Amino acid sequence: MILERIDIHPTHTYKNFQLRCGKPFPFGTTLVPNGVNFSIYSSHANSCTLVLFNKHDPEPIAEITFPDEFQIGDV
Repeated sequence: MILERIDIHPTHTYKNFQLRCGKPFPFGTTLVPNGVNFSIYSSHANSCTLVLFNKHDPEPIAEITFPDEFQIGDV
């Protein structure tokens, strides 16, 4: 199995989450080595926030606003 590399060195930190720019495709959520890649399309959004929950917990554990430099076109 050949996996495309996503840089393993984080460029941002939010609480205990290590963040770095991912890949624009495929859209959705993809497991990658050492993490998860999130990709969405929106041609009219001004910002995007990833809200994470623990299973069976109604309150989010984190609300991570994607940094502007993570945007690639409308993705």
